[in-house]
This record gives sequence, structure tokens and C-alpha cells, in this order.
Amino acid sequence: ILSAPVLQVFVWILTPVNFLFKWWKMLLTKVFHLHRNDTFTEEELITIVDEVQSDGVFDQHEGALIRSAIEFNDLDVEDILIPRVDVIAVEKDASMQEVTAMFREHGYSRMPVYEEDIDHIIGIIHEKDFNRSLTDGVSDLSSIIKTATIVTKGMKISKLLRLLQYNKTHLAVVVDEFGGTVGIVTLEDILEE
Repeated sequence: ILSAPVLQVFVWILTPVNFLFKWWKMLLTKVFHLHRNDTFTEEELITIVDEVQSDGVFDQHEGALIRSAIEFNDLDVEDILIPRVDVIAVEKDASMQEVTAMFREHGYSRMPVYEEDIDHIIGIIHEKDFNRSLTDGVSDLSSIIKTATIVTKGMKISKLLRLLQYNKTHLAVVVDEFGGTVGIVTLEDILEE
């Protein structure tokens, strides 16, 4: 209680000095373009995760999940795509029975549609749209084909994720520099990463 008045006097005296030092610091920062750098490199973050995991704070699954989140921006579409030889697609002129059989056999909810060969994917059909068209008596696929999102294999998957969200679609067709189909990438593939 006795020291409170003394401390109050010091606060009153040193407040202008404190203001001058703050002003001086701001001036020096602007003149010399000084910026604090509190960022970590990717390698430092992974090292921190490894250390925390070895200390027992994270289990192996949690550590792997955090590492994959850190490395997410480094992955290209090429790293996660389903190769062309494994792509299940339907021809534009296929009968409704053939398409029904393809959906039943493979269990996918969406399927690329090609014209002539798989290098010429023209769009995507959704199983729900297909089933609705069956009940409405439609006999032609062209009315339910949605435009395909076309990307290159060098695109970052973080950018592709935003593109798929923007286009409100779940599947992208990956093409090479000549426009030929390299494969497909689904939203599920990206989320698994």
C-alpha cells in the first residue's frame, strides 16, 4: 500500500518515455523495413510433429494425418489420379441397359462419358440423374450429361480442391498436353490425401 503512490509517480513520469520509444521503434521499422519472421518451414513443422509423436503426445495415426496436411500443398494431381487404364467410363451412344449394368457392376455414383474413345471424354453422368431419366422414360444419355472439369496433371491438388468446390462437382478429368485423357481425380481422392 505504501509503494502504490511511488509506483504511480513512476508510471506518470515514464509514460511519455515509453511513448517515445514506441514511436522510435515504429520509425526504425519503416526506415529499415524490419519484419518479424515467426514462420516455420515445412521441414521444421514435420520435425516438430516427429518429436511430439516420439514423446507420446500423438499416436502414429495422428502424426501421419498432421504430416499429410502439411504436405498437402506439395502434391500434384498426377500424384493421386486414377490412371486411364483403370477409369470406368461409358460411351455416349451406350444403351440405357448397358449404363445400368455399368453402375450396378462398379458401384460408382458418377461416371465419365466419352465419344469414340476414352481420350475424348465429353462429360459426366450422375447415377441419380440416370435413375431419374430411367423412370421418366428417357432413352438418350445426352440430356443428363454434365460438363466435365478438365485439369492438367501438373495442377496442385489444393488448387483442384478449390476448383471442384467452385464448380460444385466431385470429379475432374486429367488431360496431357495433347488433350488426351491421363486419368480422373475425384473429390474423395483429394480428401483421402
